[in-house]
Amino acid sequence: MSLKGRSILDAGIFTPDVFAELAERTTRLLDARPEPIFRDEAVVMLFYQPSTRTRMSFQLAAVRLGAQVIYTEDAGKFSSAAKGEILEDTTRIVGGYRPKALVLRHQDEDAPYVVARNFERLGLDVPLFNAGSGAGQHPTQAVLDLYTIQRELGRTSDVEIAFVGDCRYSRTVRSLVTLLAQCPGARVHFVSVPELRVGSDVRDALDRAGVPYSETDDWSDLVSRVDVLYMTRPQKEWFTDEAMFQTVKDRFVLDRAIAERMRPEARILHPLPRNEEIALDVDPLPQAAYFRQADYGPPLRTALFQMVCG
Repeated sequence: MSLKGRSILDAGIFTPDVFAELAERTTRLLDARPEPIFRDEAVVMLFYQPSTRTRMSFQLAAVRLGAQVIYTEDAGKFSSAAKGEILEDTTRIVGGYRPKALVLRHQDEDAPYVVARNFERLGLDVPLFNAGSGAGQHPTQAVLDLYTIQRELGRTSDVEIAFVGDCRYSRTVRSLVTLLAQCPGARVHFVSVPELRVGSDVRDALDRAGVPYSETDDWSDLVSRVDVLYMTRPQKEWFTDEAMFQTVKDRFVLDRAIAERMRPEARILHPLPRNEEIALDVDPLPQAAYFRQADYGPPLRTALFQMVCG
């Protein structure tokens, strides 16, 4: 399946064949400058939520490919959304300017699909990249995570992974699970407090794919066993009760003593930003791959632009 001209709305678009091509392109770009495909054309980035790595890696990718980048870092405040303009109208205007691509981050799960349907209805041929939508999907982070697993472990099959922390609201967990369901021999564990247990949609997806999984609030036996420890931060924005957030935020903290129980070849991933769920003294350990994970972002998103817009 070709990605040429297609929008990247959810992780399901990355079939094994598409992932294989994307991974091969990304690896070539780790040490090479890409040929420009945009030639001073525009890529627009509308970010309604804060971002560092996703925004900058998309921006770096576009610039390296020769694009002029037009972006709004806090579109809720610094676009006409602050005056009450609805998303459909904002993106209709942007799409009408005919950029080579639109990169959208939004607090609503359905936002990318709303925009994509609007573009289709209006006949606007502008590829849309979902850079994170509410608690729903973050497809380019998911494929970056899977690429990191392949790069660090040398495989994507027979991977045992434990997601730790916020398994309910984390869009990166939900999106990566979609890809792991396509990986032979995957085994998944969700480690969280009851308030942050994974949703039924994720469990149903794993059941349909025949992927074994477990749910627990005790990670003592898993740390020394899994291939990947995928840490997440409890997200304060989803809690209406401050006392409850304070109760759960430090429930799972990966300190050096715990991390040193991991097998030497195992890896720690984190979509970042972190708060206090990974201690700083874990960073020098060879298992700590989360900064390398972020480093793979610009070449991977460069490769993705090539496949969609090239």
